[in-house]
Amino acid sequence: MIRPRQIREPTRNLEIILLLAAVFAPFALWMPLWVSGSFLALLGLRAWLELSQRPLPSRPWRILLALAGLAAVFAAWGGPFGLRPGSALFLLMIALKSFEQNSARDREMTVLLCCFLPLAGTLFSQSLGLFLYNLLLLGTVLFILQRLQRGSATAGQVLARTGRLLVQALPLAAVLFLLFPRVGGGLLSLTPSAQTAYTGLSQTLAPGDVAHLATSREVAFRVKFQKGIPDQEELYWRSLVLTRYDGSRWRVAEDLAAPPAPVEPRGNIAEYRVDLQPTGRKYLPALDLPLAAPEDAQMRQGYSLHRKEKVTSRIQYGLRSATRYSTAAPRSDVREAALEIEERANPRTQALVRRLERETSGPRELVDAVMHRFAEGEYLYTRNPPLLREEDPVDHFLFQTKQGFCGHYAQALAWAARAAGIPARVVTGYLGGTRNPLGDYWILRQSDAHAWVEVYFSGAGWVRKDPTRSLSPDQIVSGEQGDTTAADELEGGPRPRGGLLERALGYAGLAWDAAYFGWNYWVLGFTQERQLNLLARLRLGDSLEQALPRATLLLTFLFLAFMLILMAALLGRRRGEDGIARAYTRFLKKLRRAGIEPRSCEGPLSLDRRIEAERPDLSPACRKILQEYIELRYAGQGDRNTLRSLRRRVRRFSPPSRLRGGQLKI
Repeated sequence: MIRPRQIREPTRNLEIILLLAAVFAPFALWMPLWVSGSFLALLGLRAWLELSQRPLPSRPWRILLALAGLAAVFAAWGGPFGLRPGSALFLLMIALKSFEQNSARDREMTVLLCCFLPLAGTLFSQSLGLFLYNLLLLGTVLFILQRLQRGSATAGQVLARTGRLLVQALPLAAVLFLLFPRVGGGLLSLTPSAQTAYTGLSQTLAPGDVAHLATSREVAFRVKFQKGIPDQEELYWRSLVLTRYDGSRWRVAEDLAAPPAPVEPRGNIAEYRVDLQPTGRKYLPALDLPLAAPEDAQMRQGYSLHRKEKVTSRIQYGLRSATRYSTAAPRSDVREAALEIEERANPRTQALVRRLERETSGPRELVDAVMHRFAEGEYLYTRNPPLLREEDPVDHFLFQTKQGFCGHYAQALAWAARAAGIPARVVTGYLGGTRNPLGDYWILRQSDAHAWVEVYFSGAGWVRKDPTRSLSPDQIVSGEQGDTTAADELEGGPRPRGGLLERALGYAGLAWDAAYFGWNYWVLGFTQERQLNLLARLRLGDSLEQALPRATLLLTFLFLAFMLILMAALLGRRRGEDGIARAYTRFLKKLRRAGIEPRSCEGPLSLDRRIEAERPDLSPACRKILQEYIELRYAGQGDRNTLRSLRRRVRRFSPPSRLRGGQLKI
């Protein structure tokens, strides 16, 4: 007899419960605690019932639990509509669905519903890590479905078939990604949650209030140059221009929002694309000096870029900048704002400026003399400076403490220039960066934050002056912040160093960051603009009106071609399946001649048992035929050789109409 246990049982319910737990895992980061607790409690109850072989709750109890979940969602959000309430309700309902796994259909339905949860997860986050996790979940879902439908197949066969399904889906997914019309900013354009954390520069600068400058390895933004890569010493990334000074704090002059004076580039122009992390503010970092603002942004006085809305999610934008330039003369109100100081403040600094005015021949020489004083004096660069007194903070720094970070030096130089009647302002942003050779792009971290000075010289315009560049290595107090030192900041960012393991971990981090940036740049950053550029290269049109219908037509053609190929493959498979059916039908006809009438609802296992009972002389030959038929029709384990063997056995099967001596020749 062919025993039923020779065909493997469907996937146990515990495997599906574990799948539900794995699918839920990312939602623990986004859902309220009561949703996570309820989901896990329901799964735990279902697992306990399965292990203890206790009966499942009846339908009234399941309905009552579903209504309780719906009421909880209404109480928390006022309804089931929206990203969070909708996801919470779906999670609770799919957990309750696990209590209905009484049949193979229920199991398959529960597994199929698991495909929707990773899709909902992408509405919360589109990170590379979550994508890889969801891809693993999708493969697991396909694997379990294959086991449910092809119970007698081995794990290796199911795994191979799952891999083939994923590989076969890649071309269609790539075509849809490239050609499906985009109407938003990227792959997904969503409003971020209220739990989003922001990092970025402060809107003000008050170095005298800081006794400890903390550093952070968190990424601020990434930059990929497309043309005109500048030298390392030219990588100044302008973010905010601080013109107003009240005696202790520098801030942005919001009243000077008109467009700045024209810029005349000198030398190469850099073209690049910025991948900016959320900052919660409106400024956009740009290589000094940007020539134009990107879309949905404007250039203010000071050549700083500001968006209309705050940067609450990761964005990308393209820019062109000139690292060597001259600017036209600013308006009178801009010059006046860049000269504001208290007349009686910092008397020792004012006396120093009067002396330097007598010793130098002009504004340029005076500014250089102040920077030379930093290099020749007993000044130190440190992130742990002493506090400055509120009264005359510049005097306190220049003549007493002589210790500080970039903000201290920028404040002293800008104030001294203003005391000499030279318009000056403080610029904050980032310096340098770390080049990732694996992706050929630059990483700017919060530890690369920097401040420098811009002074106005007649005939040249605004000129950048970085007083910390005049310091020698002996004046830098290093090793105060562990892996990130003050010397790293002035040299353009930290680099992997130390032992072999530390260097290996450093370069492994660069490899992961390259993958992360590639995901953001090529996938999430594939905006409508970049899609139109691709369609233009494919000669499908230069505008949205031209490219959209042509891309739709091409997509339809490719889809039809794909469907034709799929139909041809299915028809070829159906021909093989028809051969199985014809061989089995011929076998049943021969059984009828032998006095065994097949029943309409009788499967091959039941038929084998009846043959063994009614015609034991035919049982050995019939069992071999039925075994091969089951392998081909139900188990999916057979191949063309098995089909040929089945046809040969059926052809040679010649049962006698009544019992006679002798053996059958099969």
